[in-house]
Amino acid sequence: MTKVLIADDEREVSDFLAEALSERYSLSVAYDGEQALTALTVTDPDVVILDVRMPKLDGIAVAEQDIRRMKGAARRGYILISAYLDRGALERWLALFDEPLFFSKPVALETLIRAIDSFRDGV
Repeated sequence: MTKVLIADDEREVSDFLAEALSERYSLSVAYDGEQALTALTVTDPDVVILDVRMPKLDGIAVAEQDIRRMKGAARRGYILISAYLDRGALERWLALFDEPLFFSKPVALETLIRAIDSFRDGV
């Protein structure tokens, strides 16, 4: 079963996604950037869904640190979600990946499922 980490400080969003996706994936949830980094180490997810704006560490910084820790090999899928994304944050995200995934909130559940499955299927 594909392991997914949801990192979003909006508990309503995190908890809704966790409940909605729980039958398809093995899920863990983090409510700030530091919790996300810990969860990445503990759960070793296949896919990470990151909110941009989170306390303690933003979602892009979480991805940057995770990739650095893995010696530059992005061996898991990263999906960025946000209601607000400024140009600087977008440029940071685009610089990390050849084909970065970003969705504006609210994101349709079917869209998120297709994105998660695309990592699992290697598409």
